[in-house]
Amino acid sequence: MSSAASASSIAVADPRLESSAPALSIVVSTFGRERLLVDCIESIVAQRFCEWELIVVDQDPSQKTRAVLERRFPDESRLKYFNMPRAGLSGARNKGLEQASSDLIAFLDDDTVATPGWLEAIVSTFHAHPDAGMLCGRIRPQLEGDFPKWFPESKRYLLGLYDEGDRPRQMQPGHLPVGANMAVRREVALAVGGFDPAFGFNYFRRRSRLAGEDSMLGLQVLDAGYKHFYAPQATVLHAIGPAKLTRRSFLARHFWEGVTSMEILTARGKAPVGMGLLFEHLREIGMALGRFVLPHYGRWYDMDAGRIRMLALGRIAYSSGVIYGSSFPSAKGERK
Repeated sequence: MSSAASASSIAVADPRLESSAPALSIVVSTFGRERLLVDCIESIVAQRFCEWELIVVDQDPSQKTRAVLERRFPDESRLKYFNMPRAGLSGARNKGLEQASSDLIAFLDDDTVATPGWLEAIVSTFHAHPDAGMLCGRIRPQLEGDFPKWFPESKRYLLGLYDEGDRPRQMQPGHLPVGANMAVRREVALAVGGFDPAFGFNYFRRRSRLAGEDSMLGLQVLDAGYKHFYAPQATVLHAIGPAKLTRRSFLARHFWEGVTSMEILTARGKAPVGMGLLFEHLREIGMALGRFVLPHYGRWYDMDAGRIRMLALGRIAYSSGVIYGSSFPSAKGERK
């Protein structure tokens, strides 16, 4: 094994050499968040369903996480650790795809906690729907107190949350699985090329906050003829710290959502050509500025002025991101 991806002594022998594979492989990418990661792993270990393996891909070259896991889970043979410095989220998740021994692979963020029944819900949903290529579980917030009064409820998805109610069903058109809590058939993910390394958070890349690796994979799975399903019983709690609930973070997420949307269109060869896109979003910015100045003009929004103004600023940030992303595309240049 190369030094770029070394396995810990936690790992057992290659599961492909054993007589049977687990029902589910779980992949968690992490970087310097040991306390949150331990909480995530403990929620998996506590599941009643026990036919699983957990692959932790650590991007921290110091490997502090390895020592924490060996101390906290010394006898957990289902846990495998790999160190991949500078891999980025997509690179780490591709390592999980490569190492997984199950036909079904679930992906969790390291700041999530799985609720009871999460594992069974994923496995049973795939078994019930042979045409399912991917599924998305419910993602609820875990935070101290409540959301700030200025934070529009319709924008909580920017925090990696997803909740479409209690009924399992095929995902709505336009909805794609969210990387904080999603699962895929391994053979399908490999057939479409896995996660595109041009996308996904990467602290070592110029555009470190460029996301969209989950959306890109979801679109490619749809292109391959498979369906996406929503499994509400596969619920996780996603930690929302104070830093994510500032106005600055709110606007930054809008901006990078705009950049990401254009990068995805560019990578898929569907980016608009010409000046039409620029004029459209300059117009959006102008209208949003007007809404910011006159939040209740026309009485279009049944909410307080503070939230209306944040919606307007979010629209400005998003359109600015679209303009930036269309003017300076980088997806092709950063694809490895």
